[in-house]
Amino acid sequence: TDNWATQGGGQIFSYGPLIQYDTKDYQFHPSKGWLSEFGLITAKEGILSDATYTKIHFDIRQYYSLKTDHIIASNMYFGNIWGDVPFSELFYYGSGKRARGYADRRFKDRTIMIVQSEYRCPLWRWIGGVLFGATSAVGDGTSDLFNNRFRWSGGVGLRITLNEKDRVRLRLDYAISEEGTN
Repeated sequence: TDNWATQGGGQIFSYGPLIQYDTKDYQFHPSKGWLSEFGLITAKEGILSDATYTKIHFDIRQYYSLKTDHIIASNMYFGNIWGDVPFSELFYYGSGKRARGYADRRFKDRTIMIVQSEYRCPLWRWIGGVLFGATSAVGDGTSDLFNNRFRWSGGVGLRITLNEKDRVRLRLDYAISEEGTN
C-alpha cells in the first residue's frame, strides 16, 4: 500500500472465480435457505493493473423461519488479502450491510471477520421490526486479526413493505456501537 500512496492512484484489473450456492426462497427479504459465496480475486501488475495482490473471501448466510414472518438471519464473513493492495481494495466494515452502527467503511484492513445476526418479526399490517447485532474485527493478517479486539454493534429497525409479491421492503435502522450511533 505504500507504493500506492506515493503513486497517487492507478488502475486495477482483477479477475478470478466467484462461486455461489443459493437456496434462498426470495431474492429480497428471504425467510429460509442459505447463501454461501467463495471468491478468489487476483490482480497482476502489468496485466491492465498497477498492483499485484490476491484476495479471498467467504460469505455464509442462513435464513431460518421460526414461524410465519418470524425470521432469524445470520451471516459470517471472512476475507484475507496478500500482496501490494491499494487502500481502496481493503476489506471494511461499517456500512448498511456490515456491522451497522459504525461510520461507513470506518475500519479497513487486509483481513476481516464479521459475525452478525438479526431477528425479523411483524409489528402491524405492512410494518415489520428487526433486532440486530454484530461483532467484527480487522487486522493486517489472520494472526493479527485474533490479536485485535472484536468490536460490537447492534440496534433496531423497521421494515415497511413496498411490494409484498417480491418482498421489497424499505429499511430504516437505528444502530449503536462503542463509537456512538448511526
